Amino acid sequence: MSNILAIKGPQKLLLSDLFSQHAKWWAFRDVAGKKFEDLGQQGAEERILSLAYLVNGIALAGTYPNGKIFRSTDYGLTWTDLGQQGAETHIYSLAYLENGIALAGTRPGGKIFRSPKPPKW
Repeated sequence: MSNILAIKGPQKLLLSDLFSQHAKWWAFRDVAGKKFEDLGQQGAEERILSLAYLVNGIALAGTYPNGKIFRSTDYGLTWTDLGQQGAETHIYSLAYLENGIALAGTRPGGKIFRSPKPPKW
């Protein structure tokens, strides 16, 4: 299974969530389909489970096994660890509403987390 997140911006960057056995992140700068750039593993995370594009080059990634959310403000080139969400171990889904507000769906508790207001994500 593969999810691809297209980010509209000057770099026309794409992020791929491969749901594989590794946690490497890939940036795709060539929209002709030729080469992904290895962005490396993010901390001790084993899998990237979800990706969401907010606005103006801001993207979020949800991970496993530590239930962390990572944020990029440069169209996916670099990522900042926003930390674990409660005691959750999986960030299965991320959704952008508007005005900088995002939601995260988790496991094992089945909780929904909302970005702070004013948004820090």
